[in-house]
Amino acid sequence: MSKVLYSSLEEEVLSLKRERNAIILAHNYQIGEIQDIADLCADSLRLAQYAAKTDADVILFSGVHFMAETASILCPDKLVLVPDLEAGCSLAGMVDTDQLKKWKDEHPEGVVVAYVNTSAAVKALSDYCCTSTLQKDNPHKTFYPAARNAVCEYMKRNTLEKIVDSLENLQYEVKVPKELANRARLPIERMLKIV
Repeated sequence: MSKVLYSSLEEEVLSLKRERNAIILAHNYQIGEIQDIADLCADSLRLAQYAAKTDADVILFSGVHFMAETASILCPDKLVLVPDLEAGCSLAGMVDTDQLKKWKDEHPEGVVVAYVNTSAAVKALSDYCCTSTLQKDNPHKTFYPAARNAVCEYMKRNTLEKIVDSLENLQYEVKVPKELANRARLPIERMLKIV
């Protein structure tokens, strides 16, 4: 690929998107300059729905790792990238698959409902996924945040420079192994049918 001088990182991203037939999906918590160049900026549920319907060859997920895993599960024929491999999720890291397997063994009739902020391995052990709901959808309800100024440090790891590098080099692919993806797909699809 020949190097072209761009007047801005935004122009370079837009050019690479066209060249790679790529889309950029950005979570609502991303910084403004990433939201500005994204094809869609939304919560993780809406981003997953969009990913499942895209005809792009490359999906760059500017969010955290579990979101890219969900896109990989729903779009096994697409190249799913993240701009920073260290953009994890403290919520997703809280669930231990060994403990979940033990619980399932002890409660064979139990139903596992996992929050969408979980790894593919946890989703594969679950019966359903669920998500939170984005107050605009429920104006008649009162929501009480634990902290109004809570910020996800992992989301802030993504930058325009990292997005350029990821698209230019097609680096940091997130690919869920086929057997695991097949098991994890069912609870995700159940969630998508309900919402």
